[in-house]
Amino acid sequence: MATNAPEAERVSKRALHRFFLIALDEPRLETMRARLTEQAGRMVTEWPSSVQLHAPRIAAALADICQRVFVHLKPTPMKAHYTFSWRDAYKVLVGMQMIETNSLQRQADVMKLFYHECYRNFGDRLLMTHDRSWFTRALEEVCR
Repeated sequence: MATNAPEAERVSKRALHRFFLIALDEPRLETMRARLTEQAGRMVTEWPSSVQLHAPRIAAALADICQRVFVHLKPTPMKAHYTFSWRDAYKVLVGMQMIETNSLQRQADVMKLFYHECYRNFGDRLLMTHDRSWFTRALEEVCR
């Protein structure tokens, strides 16, 4: 507020406080990869040791698919429910954590579980056929 403005042009502090904005930058991809790697490392401690070795790969694949989804599947008036966040990545990890330990014996089992959880958290929200096919192709690329 300028101190030399005429009295009629000033905005009262009571009205001004309603116009404050709080903005947070989106975290960098490297930061989220580190967080996901740490979370995946904690998650797989009860899994077979052959599967524990893949925790960094799971985190990297999850960060990759999230980044692709954030860039390609933006919300529009017709697709207002396409609001994806990093919280969805953690939901994938929590879903993977619920599996019984003895059912994961091979890397292929882990990848099937990863594919299923990603599709459950991201793919189930997609209504348009072309979005579903894009997501399926992107997820298959990441899983390779």
